[in-house]
Amino acid sequence: MDFTTKGLVGIVLMVVGTLALIPGVAPEVTTLEQLLLFPAAAAVTYGTYLVGTEGDGRPV
Repeated sequence: MDFTTKGLVGIVLMVVGTLALIPGVAPEVTTLEQLLLFPAAAAVTYGTYLVGTEGDGRPV
């Protein structure tokens, strides 16, 4: 696959967002960890959007 800068940024956002979601699945979650789930989910969502729309043609 040949990714542009937009696609690479999307991949990085997906990886970082996924790693940020991991503390939220622990049995004892603090309030801060719960609040970090929102930006983590937003990063995964926006990264997926960037990767899906970086190619020519119709977005996936």
